[in-house]
Amino acid sequence: MDLIQTLLGRINQELHSNVTHISKDVLGCMEAYQWPGNIRELENVLMKGVALSHSDTFTRELLPEHILCQSMGSTPPTAEKPLTARSLKDIEKEHISRILEANNWHRGKACEVLGVSRPRLRRMINEYGLVPPQGIVEEEED
Repeated sequence: MDLIQTLLGRINQELHSNVTHISKDVLGCMEAYQWPGNIRELENVLMKGVALSHSDTFTRELLPEHILCQSMGSTPPTAEKPLTARSLKDIEKEHISRILEANNWHRGKACEVLGVSRPRLRRMINEYGLVPPQGIVEEEED
């Protein structure tokens, strides 16, 4: 909770906004989520939510769907099977998707984390049919 409030304060300063409250159900969702992207992922989620908020409260509608899924007891389709029963392609697709999400779909940063070139990342995005969430503007290609 302290980390969330600290990040929220910093984000409010950066974005010149005043989102000072987080609803209890959002806190529950955040506590239930595993945060594979660690603090950066949390900061990105808070940043997006504050940018999209029309009030002083961070509400459930501002959370990405994959965080809501885990906190509401359902799981994303790829997580239904244990890791040992999933194909390498499924695991790779999920990992690429998580890295893109954690980096706000910034392909350059995602390439660094994944250790691949931009053309390779572009091919993987196309191969797996990955699309950025609504509101994320894709970078123009070099």
